[in-house]
Amino acid sequence: DDRGIMGPGGFQNLTFAELFTLGDACRNDFEGFGIVIQPLVDRKTRRVIGGEGLLRMSEGKQPLGPDKFVPIFENSRLMVPLGRHLVDRAVMLAGRCVAIDPDFVMSINVSGAQTSDPNLLSFIKAALAVHDLQGRNFMIEITESYGVESEQVVSTFLEGCRQFGMRTAIDDFGEGFSSVRRLLSGEFDVVKVGAELSGCALRQ
Repeated sequence: DDRGIMGPGGFQNLTFAELFTLGDACRNDFEGFGIVIQPLVDRKTRRVIGGEGLLRMSEGKQPLGPDKFVPIFENSRLMVPLGRHLVDRAVMLAGRCVAIDPDFVMSINVSGAQTSDPNLLSFIKAALAVHDLQGRNFMIEITESYGVESEQVVSTFLEGCRQFGMRTAIDDFGEGFSSVRRLLSGEFDVVKVGAELSGCALRQ
C-alpha cells in the first residue's frame, strides 16, 4: 500500500502514465522537477525587482500541472524532501539573479506540511551560506494548507525566517484556514489575496 508514502489525495485525478511519471521522479531524487521564476515587475519603472520560484515538471518528462502533483505531495511524507529540493533550487537560481541585481528578491512557497520539518530552518540557513546570500534577498510565502492546530509551528518557523532577515507573506489568503485575526498578528509583511476572494471583491 503506497498511500502511506505518497498519500491518497489526488490519485483519482491521475492517469496510469502520470502515476508512473510521478513515481519515477520520486525514486530518482525528484528528477524532472525544476524551478521556473515568475517575475515581479515594478509598475512604474517596468524593471524586474524580484520573482517567485514555482515548482514545475521540467521538459523530458510527461508534464504534470501543480494542480495534480501538489495535493498528492501535501498528503504524504514526501512533502518534506520535495520542499527541500524546492528551497535548494530556488536559492541557487536566486544567486544568479542577485549577481545581476543585488536587490533582487526571490519568493519561495512553503506549505504548512513543510513547516513540520524540524530541520527546515537549518537547511535554509545552510543553503544561504553555500551560495553566499543574505536573507534580505528572500521572501517566504506560507500557503494556507495548515490548520489551526499547526499555527504555533508555523509561527515558530516564520520567526526563524525573520531572524535570517527574510520577509514573510501569506499566499492565496481567503482560500484556506487563515483568518483576519491571523493577519493582525503582525507575522506577515505581505498578504497575497486569493483569486476567489479578490474576484468576489471586484464583483461587489
